[in-house]
Amino acid sequence: MSENNNLPEKEINLNLKIPPEQQDGSFSMRDLVLTIYNARKIFIICCLVGLLLGTIAAAGYYAASSGSAPPAVGDSSITLTLNYSGAEHNIYPNGAGFNVNLFYEIELWENALRAVGRDDITPADAMGEVRIARQTPRLDEHGHPIEEILNTSFIVTIPSGSVVFTDKEAKESFLSAFGVEYKNAINDRYFTDSNVGMLWNQQLRKWNESSGEILWDSFSFERNFSLLNSRYESLIGLLESLFNADPMYRASGKSFNDFINEFNEIRNNDIRLWTERLTQNAYIRNIDQFKNEYQLQIDLMRLNREYSLERVDSYNELLTSFQQKDANDGSIVWSAVYMLDEARTQADKAADLQRQIRQTEYNARMLETNEQMLRANSREAESALTAFIEDLERNQEELAKIIFDYYKQLNESTAGNSVLATTPTSQVLITAVGVSTTRLLMLFAGLTFVGFAFGFCAAFVKKYLPEKAETNKKGK
Repeated sequence: MSENNNLPEKEINLNLKIPPEQQDGSFSMRDLVLTIYNARKIFIICCLVGLLLGTIAAAGYYAASSGSAPPAVGDSSITLTLNYSGAEHNIYPNGAGFNVNLFYEIELWENALRAVGRDDITPADAMGEVRIARQTPRLDEHGHPIEEILNTSFIVTIPSGSVVFTDKEAKESFLSAFGVEYKNAINDRYFTDSNVGMLWNQQLRKWNESSGEILWDSFSFERNFSLLNSRYESLIGLLESLFNADPMYRASGKSFNDFINEFNEIRNNDIRLWTERLTQNAYIRNIDQFKNEYQLQIDLMRLNREYSLERVDSYNELLTSFQQKDANDGSIVWSAVYMLDEARTQADKAADLQRQIRQTEYNARMLETNEQMLRANSREAESALTAFIEDLERNQEELAKIIFDYYKQLNESTAGNSVLATTPTSQVLITAVGVSTTRLLMLFAGLTFVGFAFGFCAAFVKKYLPEKAETNKKGK
């Protein structure tokens, strides 16, 4: 025991650090540990690099997978709103009933496809890819439409699965072109110079019809001044409609109401004064012709009067027979009302003819007794009538031009916004993608293991390459 304690310290340390070598060349766990320990720097660096790469790869995979997939484009659509007068009544600008088939006219689709440079497809192919439907009105809590008038908007949609318009840009560019071409189709068909003033609720057609030629009476000034008064009255009614539609419109500094006042001045003063004069004195137009034809005129008026009276009698007989039938029969009631109105009209006509007969007979007697006075009166009345007719024709022509210009401006303004198109919109479909935990762990563990394996291999290379080189050197 004392001898062991007296051994040198150096000898004891060598026995602890250096294990006895294996003589049979086998590889033990001790050798593995020593190999890794001797190359521990390289091994640790490789393991850290593998761990770092695993962490980076796992983090990158998580960031790429935990967000969302690239957005997919859903349906693309545009809203077209009819914005001309009458659209709310489901009619076209000319008053014809609205027909959705105008959306499907071949020329419209050809123009839209040409505008976007799609000559590779036919209008029929494009029609098959587009849906057009009237926009449904907003509903209240009871499910009833909030709007009282017809909805004038249409939604044009290209679905997400379109094989003709495959991407967002193609869909939206076609929809924009379609909106422009539909507006052009409406304008080219209705808002043209030939239709100025002739569209729905426009008055130029009525003005022209009301301004037609008047068949002036050959002998009666009274009749002619009555025709003048009636003509101005009808023109005033049309001017009132124009003024109510646009009180602020001015032509040569005048509104439609100013023309109304001028026409009323002619009726209430000039024409009325002459009408009163005609009742106070005898006036005969075309006296020489009257001398030769007045008896013929009287006979003709008597025939017409007798015919009217006969019609009155026939209506009275029918009305009497209706009284003997079922009064609850609706058809009989309406027929009776119609016949009563006709009987009254014919009775009034017969009375007026009788008055004209008497006036003609009176004029004939006056012509025999005071021809000079009648000729003087006739010249004065003829001169006034001629002036009135010339003023009437001039006023009708002047107002026709003013009304035409008014509606031309109105049509141009309306055509600019006849169809309102919204900016095309596309639905964006976002699909969430989940992160695979298994893949995340495999990616992290795999790269970490690769670093560990690479370090393990590097440790053995560092140990055995120098030994092999030394052995080869001794063998030589």
